[in-house]
Amino acid sequence: MNNQLLIIITLITGALIPIQAAANAACSKATGNPILAAFITLSTGLIAIILYMVISKTPLPEIATLKSVHPINFTAGLIVAIYLIIITFITPRLGVGSSIGLIITGQIIGAITIDHYGFFNTMIRTVDFKRVLGTLFMIIGIYLVMKK
Repeated sequence: MNNQLLIIITLITGALIPIQAAANAACSKATGNPILAAFITLSTGLIAIILYMVISKTPLPEIATLKSVHPINFTAGLIVAIYLIIITFITPRLGVGSSIGLIITGQIIGAITIDHYGFFNTMIRTVDFKRVLGTLFMIIGIYLVMKK
């Protein structure tokens, strides 16, 4: 797959995140509970993954494979659950634009930290002036988005 196609797919996927946040907020309003809304979202996702695995005939992992995964990597599921609960709670209070802007700004800060130190065996890319400036632009941008 070429890089242009990967960029397009990534942008489209990113565009789905505000839809997901708004849908979770609406689900929370309908159920009266952000935790229940997150549960519904995660359950729907699990069903979709199971259906895909059945259709694509993806085998379940063997126990040995699961044991080879470092325990810290299982926190990814916990992080998704926390994200869903927080975004579902915050979106009706701050709006979709502000909520997603804050999430993305937090992601940039976290990402450059992970890159700088090579956490999780990622490629090391040290923090430099351009990366700090880009992060500052994100912070200024979210300030402007949130300013009334």
